[in-house]
Amino acid sequence: MKKALVLAGGLPQIELILELKKRGYYVVLADYTEHPVAENAADRFYRESTLNVEMIRKIAVDEAVDMLITCCTDQALATVSALSQELNLPCYINKKTGRAVTNKKYMKELLTRYGIPTAKFQIFDRPQSDIALPFPVIVKPVDCNSSKGVEKVFDSAQLEAAVAKAVSYSRTKEAIVEEYIDGREISVDIFVQNGKAEVLCASESEKVFNEHTFVIYKGQYPAQISEAVYADIEKIAQRIADVFELRNSPMLLQVLVRDEDVYVIEFSARTGGCVKYRMIELASGVNVIKSVVDLFEGRPIRICPRRFSGYIIDEFIYCNEGVFDHLEGADLCINNNWVKEIYTLKMPGECIGGVKSSGDRIAALVYAADTYEEYVAGHNNVVNNIKVIDHNGQDIMRHDLLPKL
Repeated sequence: MKKALVLAGGLPQIELILELKKRGYYVVLADYTEHPVAENAADRFYRESTLNVEMIRKIAVDEAVDMLITCCTDQALATVSALSQELNLPCYINKKTGRAVTNKKYMKELLTRYGIPTAKFQIFDRPQSDIALPFPVIVKPVDCNSSKGVEKVFDSAQLEAAVAKAVSYSRTKEAIVEEYIDGREISVDIFVQNGKAEVLCASESEKVFNEHTFVIYKGQYPAQISEAVYADIEKIAQRIADVFELRNSPMLLQVLVRDEDVYVIEFSARTGGCVKYRMIELASGVNVIKSVVDLFEGRPIRICPRRFSGYIIDEFIYCNEGVFDHLEGADLCINNNWVKEIYTLKMPGECIGGVKSSGDRIAALVYAADTYEEYVAGHNNVVNNIKVIDHNGQDIMRHDLLPKL
């Protein structure tokens, strides 16, 4: 029997594991959490960080896997590409590209070198209070995901602490400080086939109102952008595919749109995380997880996206600090067709630390509506009836982050 090692155990990896099993694979899963939501879908589970290359190598060799694979997650892609090349396993990108698309330092250097519009930046490996950029600025680890260590800072005193924090999150112990560009954030999922970048879905991200952090609580398709901006995004996506030598690959492009100008925040050779794969399928008809497995297996890819004429909205539920027990009201919301799908992202007994990064999401809601008014009606019914119950029986949901519309 063929054997695959899947890195990361979140919601999209459940779908990945199920797709692999359909194709006859015995599936081994590795994730750093004690009981990831994808654990029960796999045949065997190792509690191990996907960023620990040495241990992932050992698992791959000991299990004699035929494939090392991930999807919809950022940093694990560097491990997959590096070890696949080393162990002569299939992968749609090589080690060099894997590093370039998961490390913001290398990524931004190439974007700047080839004239792709992006914010000005500086790289630091220790706390700094003096920079050549005007405040405010954005501070990030160069190699981290889920918005961990990302902060907007307004003065030198804040900068020093933010850089120190970002460096502590970074595996290479580096932070990137970027010029702040005030604009609307658009998340663009793309598939590159035979060197041609094809936009599947462009959605607008809404974030928790906080002057320092950047935690997404909502994504809405379609993004309200002009056809001219959409065309510019297509050109930028194609330019990135050419520069980074992506021939056949998913791509997630995050941009800021200010007036009619487009600036690249960052990108990766992957699909967006959490429930983004569902938004993409509903918006374009393309099953990106199936297509990623096709890439790893060397099968020909045929992507023929369409544009859905209605609205697809992802909403994310966050909580105050507590110990998660269960989500209440989900069945009622589904049975009344107020929302299309609800996914629980945490296991009972997990400790919740509040709202610090997108990894703190408790649940995800997926709406698909023909009109915006239909979505609003469903949303209002959902927020009136759904709760997050902790181990003491108390509702700890941050209802203020998903108010009635």
